[in-house]
This record gives sequence, C-alpha cells and structure tokens, in this order.
Amino acid sequence: MDALYHQTNRLLQEVAGEDLGRVERLGNDPARDEVERHVKAKLDQVNSNCARLDVLVNKEPPQRRSSAKYRVDQLKYDCQHILVRSVTSYAYW
Repeated sequence: MDALYHQTNRLLQEVAGEDLGRVERLGNDPARDEVERHVKAKLDQVNSNCARLDVLVNKEPPQRRSSAKYRVDQLKYDCQHILVRSVTSYAYW
C-alpha cells in the first residue's frame, strides 16, 4: 500500500507542480491539447490509484488503519482540488 500511495502522491505533485503550469503558459498553442490530454491521463491514473487504495486501507492492521485512511482521504481531496483547478484553468483559455 505504501508504494502505491507514494506513486500516487508523486503523480499528483507532478500534475500540480509542472503540468498545470505548462498548460497555463501555453495559452492557445496547438501543443496545449496534447499537454491537457497528458494531465487528464495522469489525473485518471490518480483516481484509479485512490480507488485501489480505498480497498487496501481496509486490509491494513487495525492500529494503522485510521492513519492510512486519513492519508488516502487527503490524496483524494488534493486530487479533487487539482481537478477543479484544471477545469477552471481550461475554461479561461
């Protein structure tokens, strides 16, 4: 579970840190469509990983379960925040 969590968190940080900024900088450039597809694919992967983590969190030992659930919920919240930011960013261009 920890490896999937870290992989998902890294993907989320890539989208938030680099990819959305690149989309905003491209403006009306034709390459923007490709970058948007790339961002969407990463966000879809994050959502898929979060769904898998939801299942895995229930398999954690009871003493670690609440901590693991909190971390997964935080990932899902961050993903929603970035998703809204990306939709808003796309709407303004």
